[in-house]
Amino acid sequence: MAAVTAAHGTDAVRRFYEAFGQRFHVELGTSDDVNRDAVAAEALADIGLLAPCIDAATDQRWDGELRSLTRAALVAVGLDVGVPITLIDGVATSGPVLSEIPRGDAAVALFDATRTLVRQPGFVRLERQRIGALHVA
Repeated sequence: MAAVTAAHGTDAVRRFYEAFGQRFHVELGTSDDVNRDAVAAEALADIGLLAPCIDAATDQRWDGELRSLTRAALVAVGLDVGVPITLIDGVATSGPVLSEIPRGDAAVALFDATRTLVRQPGFVRLERQRIGALHVA
């Protein structure tokens, strides 16, 4: 991600993130035994960035930056939560985690509801078991 950001900007990061997520979460079922470097290579190829970026997966020069970004995110949200980490109105939170991507009015309603929750000083967590398969259409 750091190499894609540095070389191609945030739009490329979004495309890589989506391509990786499609392969890893939807096609491969988020399995722990998946070769993430191979998934990254396929996702980079999907968006036309394989050649300039795949070597970053094993290039240690990115390690310091990735540790710094991770540390900053965890300091903001705390060590006892997971990813994704979002920042809404200056409040860092873990989530939301979704099995479907809302679009249009549904996306706006979800954002508004999430914003309402994170603005509550005492709000900590809302979870439920995943129901059904992931949908990313």
